[in-house]
Amino acid sequence: MALSLGFDPIFPPWVLVGLAILFAAFSALLLLRRARGSLIRTLFFAALILALSNPHLVQEDRTALSDITVAMVDRSASNRIGDRESETDKAIDALRANIQATGGELRVIESDRKADRTELFGPLAAALADVPPDRLSAALLITDGRIDDISRGEALTAAERPIHSLLIGNRKAPDRRIEVIRAPEFGLVDRPVTIELRIEEDNIPESGPVALTIRRFDKAPQQRMVMPGVPFEITLTPERRGEMLVDVSVETAPDETVLVNNRALFSVNAVRDRLRVLLVSGEPHPGERVWRDTLKSDPAVDLIHFTILRLPTSQDPTPVSQLSLIPFPTERLFSEQLEDFDLVIFDRYSCAGCWMCGISPIFCPMWKGAAQSLSPMDRNMPSL
Repeated sequence: MALSLGFDPIFPPWVLVGLAILFAAFSALLLLRRARGSLIRTLFFAALILALSNPHLVQEDRTALSDITVAMVDRSASNRIGDRESETDKAIDALRANIQATGGELRVIESDRKADRTELFGPLAAALADVPPDRLSAALLITDGRIDDISRGEALTAAERPIHSLLIGNRKAPDRRIEVIRAPEFGLVDRPVTIELRIEEDNIPESGPVALTIRRFDKAPQQRMVMPGVPFEITLTPERRGEMLVDVSVETAPDETVLVNNRALFSVNAVRDRLRVLLVSGEPHPGERVWRDTLKSDPAVDLIHFTILRLPTSQDPTPVSQLSLIPFPTERLFSEQLEDFDLVIFDRYSCAGCWMCGISPIFCPMWKGAAQSLSPMDRNMPSL
């Protein structure tokens, strides 16, 4: 219980201040002239100002509110390895008993058990939004230390929220992990891409080199020996456009329990430096200029254009030896150099070995060479 003096002025404060200044000046003038009753008038003016201020006694009954402690518990798969889950439960019970003994309040929030990512700072920020800043005692993270949304914790630290952490697990447990120093997301086809890594070890006696395995899609695994603590580079060359997946793993240390960080998966998006386009026009026509202008307007396109001026079925009495035209290099383009092009466009083109002429494609040298030169992943390309 608390007793205090409060004021509830009848008029606005600026009116009372103006009256007080006016009465003070008038009282000073009376006192200087030593007028009869000047003291009584001064006391009357003061009592009038005090009455207009409407003083009153305020009696308050105050009850102290308890401090609130928010505990964010990590229930991810990594925090359930071995005895970590039981250690987490013991830590929560001990924390609850300690806070209840001091009259505080504990709010426990648990992460999603089925989630692939360990997100703690996001749910913690949502829980702290309902807690008044004056009642917040502390925020506590009970985790194994593997958190995927650490960047969201910057907002909590910027708001000067007290955050503590309790790490679960054996500090002396051996652990070997792969740390990424530099891993580019993009690369050029047929150009080497360098990935820089380092093998780190904790609580492992000093040993020699360890085995590192490099796996790529449709490639035989490669193995090399690397020294822990020393950065090393892996050089790979993308052979085709698209996503190149690289799986790097290091051998398991003796008595190691956490194996998820012994492996790293990289994705490199391979692109062409320039798009190489082959345009084959079966006959001269005005529309082929549209193809040329469209493709040559892009500086990133290398265009090779063939126009067939004389068909094998053309009725022309001129001897072949007297013609300056060269025969269309079907065998060379579609059997030997087809894989050098990223896009092939057939413009009013037909041949004797395709469905357009009614002959089976397996007897056509163009389509037979194209099918052999393409990889299994590219045989369904719509441009061919």
